[in-house]
Amino acid sequence: MSIKDGIFCEKNFEATRRPILDATPPPAYCYASETWYRREVDEIFRKEWLMAGRVEQLPKLGDYLTLQIGTEPVVVVRDRSDELHAFLAVCRHRGALLVEGSGNCRTFQCPYHQWTYALNGSLLSTPGRPRPMDDVRGFDFGAHSLIPLQLEIWEGSIFVNFDMSAPSLTHWLGRLPQLVADYRVGDMVATRVTTEDVDCNWKVLVENGLDHYHHDIVHKKHLNPNDTSIWTMEDRLGPAIVTYGLGSLTIKSAKHFEMIKDLTDKEQIGVYWLWIQPNIALNLTPYFVMFRTHLPLGVEKTRVVTYFCFPKHTVRDGDPGLRDPSFYSGRDAVWKEDVDIAAKIQPGLRSELSRMGRYSPREEGAHGIANYFVERVIGPQSGDWGVATSR
Repeated sequence: MSIKDGIFCEKNFEATRRPILDATPPPAYCYASETWYRREVDEIFRKEWLMAGRVEQLPKLGDYLTLQIGTEPVVVVRDRSDELHAFLAVCRHRGALLVEGSGNCRTFQCPYHQWTYALNGSLLSTPGRPRPMDDVRGFDFGAHSLIPLQLEIWEGSIFVNFDMSAPSLTHWLGRLPQLVADYRVGDMVATRVTTEDVDCNWKVLVENGLDHYHHDIVHKKHLNPNDTSIWTMEDRLGPAIVTYGLGSLTIKSAKHFEMIKDLTDKEQIGVYWLWIQPNIALNLTPYFVMFRTHLPLGVEKTRVVTYFCFPKHTVRDGDPGLRDPSFYSGRDAVWKEDVDIAAKIQPGLRSELSRMGRYSPREEGAHGIANYFVERVIGPQSGDWGVATSR
């Protein structure tokens, strides 16, 4: 596949945009090129709704958490009116980073010149003797508030959007809430939140989440060879590709937990694994729900934040997962296998001479994700090249 016309040449993606049985993965440079990555950040991560955390992480006034999305540091905080806000965590004076990590504070104060901001983002003071800004012509406190992001909440999860003109979260979610409703995720609490930086492109991990082809190979230590997992593609819902599985590792490791109440027969015996664009893996099980976000820190660096959520009434005696030492350790072992294989994939994607093979039908989810990011980066396809995805 030639790239002599440039990495954004539409012809380079003709084979990816075919139906799955005729399709080929996108060029390797989509996972290793700094130029391609910068376009992804602009066209995807600065325009889409992104999960920033859970409301139970910020229970008190002044509680805050931070996250990094590309080059953009973000802070989410609960203000004195009990409202949540999201801002760029950057001082409006000379650009110093205001805050890192998580914690509780009364105000945000710049470590460089001590410009001080209220929790609602407004500039409160510019300390100093003599008063440093008094003689600055036309200086307006109101024009120097922290730069806000859109913030909305869905089922207890906090979502942010850099694009202040983007459609609402409800509009963006479409019919997805109908699938999630029975699990009552808004009545759950995150009992365990982990953060890990992985040396690979964010799409390597996201696509791996819906790649059922690798299960029997990468995760063979954890699979019963006599009990094969069966995964099927469901209808796409809003921004989500939906798969449903019987006999999955997830459900086998949790059957001794208290089941979520009032689930349908299908929900009681199986597991949903969803990709919510652009970067969320959502695992719906009869006993708990797991969110996993993949935040790009660079073309080959991804920060992965995982949230294990249980119904509030089941955590009355503490985290159910901690009461069973094998639960988290088992999940961590499977995740480590995914991280280890990602470390073997990323170096190969740097090759300028390699050529991708063909998709298996068991990679239909990964094919859908690839077509999503290709469309976002180079635009909708033109010409008669078949459909973008198989569904």
